[in-house]
Amino acid sequence: MSKGYVYILVNPCLDGWVKIGMTERDDIQRRINDLNRSSAIPLSFRLYASYETENAHATEQFIHEIIDKIDGTLRSRETLENGRERVREFYAIPAKTAYDIFMSVAKFTGTADKLKLAEVSAEQAAEEQIETERVRPRRSNRTFKELGVPVGSELEFVYKTELRCETMDEFNQVRYDGEIYSISALALKFYKEVYERNAVSRNGFDDFSFHGMRLTEIVGE
Repeated sequence: MSKGYVYILVNPCLDGWVKIGMTERDDIQRRINDLNRSSAIPLSFRLYASYETENAHATEQFIHEIIDKIDGTLRSRETLENGRERVREFYAIPAKTAYDIFMSVAKFTGTADKLKLAEVSAEQAAEEQIETERVRPRRSNRTFKELGVPVGSELEFVYKTELRCETMDEFNQVRYDGEIYSISALALKFYKEVYERNAVSRNGFDDFSFHGMRLTEIVGE
């Protein structure tokens, strides 16, 4: 058996994707450093969570199989010019969803204590936010009125749809649990609660949806 770690990595320039891999090294950061030496990715990978296991290779394959069986389209696949299919260990799912799958496996095997969320300092969070803005042009937030979202509409947090709020004006004010927030302030609050990670700011218009569509994707009036 190959004792080691199965991990979840995130990257600011791979928005919406996570890398689920494994290493037999005692130090995961060495593996991440190796990945970050490549010039093919403009920004660095960061550890989101790690799972220590007695058989890292088998555990990694098991988790891959679970996700593939749930929805095979979530995994990075492409057909090369020679007709061969290349399958990689990247998945188009939120990091929190990947972590929940890890947790289910860990609980089933009685090893939940071996699953750890990576700690992110305020400095790292700020750096990540800055790097994200560098590679992804800032979108205009606009207003609820411009997007055709009426006052009193229900919005869903895209990363956990059970978290909902109500629009309070035509601009950017929402109500949640009896309190009034700007939509970005509430997005930041929800992000910290769901992912248990520090963050400097969030774009609420990108983090909330109306009738199943992100606010930034609505054409509006």
